[in-house]
Amino acid sequence: MNKLYRTFRIISYVVLSVALLNIYTFLIRSALKEGKSLGVFTKPLRQFSKFPETVYNVIKEVIKPERLNTKDPAFISVNELDYNVYGLNAHFSGSKWVISLSNLRTDSMIHEWFLTESDYKKTNREFSHAEPREPILLKDKSVIFTCDESFNLYRLDKESRIIWHNTDFQYHHSINEAPDGNIWACSRKLIYLREPGNKAIQYWDNSLVKVDVNTGETIYNKSVSQILTENGYAYLIHGIGNSVLPSGNDPLHLNDIEPVLSDSPYWKAGDLFLSFRNRSLIILYRPETNKILRLIQGPFLNQHDVDIFSGTKISLFDNNVSSFEIPDTSGIKMDEFNHDTRCSGIVVYNFKDSTFTSLMADRFQAEKIYTITQGKHTMLKNGDMYVECQEKGTIYIFNEKRILLKKYYNKPYHDLVEPPHWARIYEEIPF
Repeated sequence: MNKLYRTFRIISYVVLSVALLNIYTFLIRSALKEGKSLGVFTKPLRQFSKFPETVYNVIKEVIKPERLNTKDPAFISVNELDYNVYGLNAHFSGSKWVISLSNLRTDSMIHEWFLTESDYKKTNREFSHAEPREPILLKDKSVIFTCDESFNLYRLDKESRIIWHNTDFQYHHSINEAPDGNIWACSRKLIYLREPGNKAIQYWDNSLVKVDVNTGETIYNKSVSQILTENGYAYLIHGIGNSVLPSGNDPLHLNDIEPVLSDSPYWKAGDLFLSFRNRSLIILYRPETNKILRLIQGPFLNQHDVDIFSGTKISLFDNNVSSFEIPDTSGIKMDEFNHDTRCSGIVVYNFKDSTFTSLMADRFQAEKIYTITQGKHTMLKNGDMYVECQEKGTIYIFNEKRILLKKYYNKPYHDLVEPPHWARIYEEIPF
């Protein structure tokens, strides 16, 4: 009888456990898929559901910190520069971020600025992971930068004292100077909508933010979703399959705002070129009239860093990577599915005839320059090209004929290397 009782008790525990697991699964599914249908319990359940992912990420971070890449033992540095090029870039040192202005030809440091955690507003991003992106150097030797994916936009003076600190938005990716000297920055916000079909949907919306260079006050903020909807392009948000990357529902993913500084037949000073990674899309937008002047899609995939190439052309860094998750290739022969042949590149778009051309493609192929995320390029006045390969931690300066510079921007530590964080390139120091 006791044995039968014990067996019945075990079976009861199993049935009860399965029932509770089913209830828990239903609640989690409802919290994740159906907006706020569970009221005050929705947010706690969402947070709790992410616990295993948090543990997994902590384990990964202990093994290899997020901001570090693995050094390639076969990589050989080259430095044949015969002219000065200056880079403004950040790296993490001890317990602080260091922004350094250095000469890429001589590796000599010209000036440094420091940011400590005590001056950092922590919300959703750890200080050590919120890398300062694409710093801007001003004539008074102050620098402006964001700490990526955080609510921190700074201007530091030459002694690293804070002139202003804007915490209005969650900033990410690039910042650039407008013709009036103020600062354009990308921001994002997780929003809920009840459309289409009156169903609750959640996704990351992006905004264009303009900040006063002297005071740090926000003087303009416009939602990208509003811009698209008001111009008749709401389908770009809702009507195309969204990214399946780990970032979740991120249909647009604004990664660069490139201000137009002078007029041409196709744009005028004050216009903006906007780069949307997850739509493989470049938009020419006029804030003054809230008009989209041109949508550009073509032979590029998940691009970054749109630049004005000439009065009739723009260039962009083509990551050349699909948004789909990497498939299971266990049953495919490597000669049928070889990723080693892929490379990123630079694509130039001509406004005159809407044509596309590749720039220095042989160099990208020869050096196997390929990065799934980020990536940056800068055309120098002499026609040489600066290229940043995020996932390898490497930078290059080359032309059609030869490699002039090839190295890790930051000094490797054992078998790990910190990548450049969208270094800003100067041919002349502006102070």
